[in-house]
Amino acid sequence: MIIITHCRTTKDTLENLFGQADYSYYFIFERYLPVLERLGQVIEVADPAREIDGILDSHPSKRCVFLSFTPPHLMHVHARCPTVCVFAWEFSSIPDGAVSTCDEIDWAGVLADAGNAAPLSTYTASVLTQTLPVGVNVAAIPAPVPVCADDEIVCAPLQQTLTLNADYYDSRELAATDGEEGEAHAPENLPPWDDSPLEIVFSESNTEAAKLLVGFYAAESWGVWSRTSSPQIYLPAVITGPVTVAMELTAYGENIGRDIELAIGESTSTIVLTEEPQVYEANFNVAAEADSLRFSNLDLASAPGRDYRTLGVGVKKLVITRPQSYRKPLGARISEGVARLRGLFGGDAEVSPGRELALQGVVYTSVFNPDDGRKNWEDMVTAFCWAFRDCEDATLLLKMSNKNPSTFLGTLKLLFSTLPAFKCRVVAVHGLLSDAELRALAGATHFVVNTSLCEGQCLPLMEFMAQGIPAIAPDHTAMADYVDKENALVVASGLQPGFWPFDKHRSLGTLRYRIDWLSLKDAFEASHAFFRHNEEGYRVMSMNAHRAIRDFAGPDAVNAKLEVFLAAALDRATDKH
Repeated sequence: MIIITHCRTTKDTLENLFGQADYSYYFIFERYLPVLERLGQVIEVADPAREIDGILDSHPSKRCVFLSFTPPHLMHVHARCPTVCVFAWEFSSIPDGAVSTCDEIDWAGVLADAGNAAPLSTYTASVLTQTLPVGVNVAAIPAPVPVCADDEIVCAPLQQTLTLNADYYDSRELAATDGEEGEAHAPENLPPWDDSPLEIVFSESNTEAAKLLVGFYAAESWGVWSRTSSPQIYLPAVITGPVTVAMELTAYGENIGRDIELAIGESTSTIVLTEEPQVYEANFNVAAEADSLRFSNLDLASAPGRDYRTLGVGVKKLVITRPQSYRKPLGARISEGVARLRGLFGGDAEVSPGRELALQGVVYTSVFNPDDGRKNWEDMVTAFCWAFRDCEDATLLLKMSNKNPSTFLGTLKLLFSTLPAFKCRVVAVHGLLSDAELRALAGATHFVVNTSLCEGQCLPLMEFMAQGIPAIAPDHTAMADYVDKENALVVASGLQPGFWPFDKHRSLGTLRYRIDWLSLKDAFEASHAFFRHNEEGYRVMSMNAHRAIRDFAGPDAVNAKLEVFLAAALDRATDKH
């Protein structure tokens, strides 16, 4: 059998598309590939409409089937070859062209035309069966998850130190630096400035600049708003001597016309802000080495009628130069690392080496895209910090699967500043990790966590469970296939209205689930006591997690399901012709 496959995201484009819509289909395809190769010769195509006919003509005696790893509305239905849509979906209904805001998206019509649908979950298969005409070949076939033998499962993490090629954002630094008191933790190993102009533009697309902000919200397309009365911006090099700082700023609310103090080290300057964006210049003479620009005397009261946030000063751009009259002192050092640092803000940045992350206590891990509102990760953070506010023996690792840290850093800092003081630890890990690094992450984890409003499959949750890691998760939508009280602390949930992710008007025409926050908090507390005081119970739950994934989505289980499904697709095509 010839199995023709297509996925819009490829290995070569994954890094650029990471975190964008439908990027995760590549991971589904990647997991499917070894099983497909058991069943036939796999041929990948980039353009199905142009390439499939040539393959069919080259193999006239072979049976062929086309698997499209795309959402249905992006699938090419081929007239000469049985077409199968392999896709993830997590809502109680599918687009059928009847909703005015999505009238160009008709999944029901496309899938009926194709005649074959392989959703990744039983939940979605049930939705399709109730929606599509009788006779459409529908089967729940999850993306295969590699599993090991039962005796290879280690029922407690063996390592508590990770080395990952990623950035870390630690609550024990972020929470301490986002308040009104205390010193922030500066970037490490900064070189001295080489006197070349340093320009930093703040926007949601400049991911490196976001790392320099303390006491600000997430960056927007135009710039970034301050959140605290004493925010600061780290500099990409250590500054000494006379400097001129030009800043494009705007003021909000009571900060309009207010005297705002700026400081670099012990050197200060005062500016008066206006509502309209303007470029302000401030001169400093920095006696001792300094690494940040600090704002003070900002008003935190929100102006009525526009925004719930405590907006103070808006920053779009920062340029640091030497005065024209400046002459560098004889013997001043010129750092070779400055070129690399400036590259972060406009040139080519070097790849950073792996960094160590030391962990303590019971470790909880969740892998998700923070830009996806369905992941509901804010509930996870607040419930964890409430559950362990008096417990230092608990760490939550958030593996953020997106390109831009500014889209979650502001939210994370805001959560830390509004929560009661907590002793537990939250670490956000940001970067595209290798399979080996993800396995190492799992190897340091005691419980894997999911707090989604709905799921089409959730490969990260399944892959952690396959390694014998019990879950804290709801048992709704796709997770109902493999999450139960034998392998997880099940979080209660209930139905609520929702909208399809591509519905620009967000019409509440479908259903998803609401997480019970108290149930989530209780699950965190119970899991900690369970691991610490019930070694045998944890071992049993660990083995149950592994076996649940093996039986539902292990390569052998998926191979058996897929073989039957593809045979039905081919028979249906034969009968049709």
